[in-house]
Amino acid sequence: MQADELQYELKQGACYQAVLSDPVVQVEDLASDLRWPEYGPKATAAFGLGSQLAYQFRAEPHARGALNLYANEPCQIDVDARMLGGMFAQMVSVAMVWSRQNESLREAMATRETIGHAMGILMERYQLDSDRAFAFWYGFPKRAISRCEMSPPE
Repeated sequence: MQADELQYELKQGACYQAVLSDPVVQVEDLASDLRWPEYGPKATAAFGLGSQLAYQFRAEPHARGALNLYANEPCQIDVDARMLGGMFAQMVSVAMVWSRQNESLREAMATRETIGHAMGILMERYQLDSDRAFAFWYGFPKRAISRCEMSPPE
């Protein structure tokens, strides 16, 4: 949304503050709120916004963001909206964590497949059973490093 972009451009606003520090930031009247002298009047004039509510969410270890609720009139965000917004922010956080976990699982499966191929090649080429192939494969990087450290530079 353009109001979000404006906050990041100006480095001020409820969303910007929620992402950086406060878990919940409510603005009753954007046009007159003194915390963000540039953002509030611009958001009101350009986008017709009257009030805003921002919730911080985290999807550890690396993602942080904010969920924003906007109203066209000042003082229009009530207790029910705050509760629903909090639930939505929690759902966004959970969805992002699941997405990241799913991505990690896909990467792990791809790595497992690559290791499986390498093990199969070792088993076929050197006539090893799976335990001996794994022991060979697992020890290979250590042996290679030791040889590199011991060999004189050219």
